[in-house]
Amino acid sequence: MAQTIQRTRIPIVRLDGLTALTDGDWMKFIQIQDRETDKMYLRADPQSDYHRDILCKFRDEAHSTLRIQHQEGRFFCPGGGRIRRDHARQEIKIYDYSVDFGKYDIKTVKAIATPYLRRKLPGWKATFE
Repeated sequence: MAQTIQRTRIPIVRLDGLTALTDGDWMKFIQIQDRETDKMYLRADPQSDYHRDILCKFRDEAHSTLRIQHQEGRFFCPGGGRIRRDHARQEIKIYDYSVDFGKYDIKTVKAIATPYLRRKLPGWKATFE
């Protein structure tokens, strides 16, 4: 199975809808850990009303991409929050917590999100609270 994981890639960060957010809008995000590989992922989805919905979508994506059967507990969410985009200040704010999963780990999310945000929105500032 390790060979399959190495050959097939799941994007570490996918923040769907980030560039479409208007001033004051926000969307939910979660961090996800793969217990088999210890990899951390970051996902957001403006269409999801609940953090748990984002986790379900990720699990479906991961199982389909890795061509493995659903394994209860392999992918879990240690925390989540919200992402807000401020056009006037050219700032992305990552903050809050998930009622379902609790507060995200700032250090981990910052390490994962910062390179992605620099590529996606060059010149913008990202704050993590």
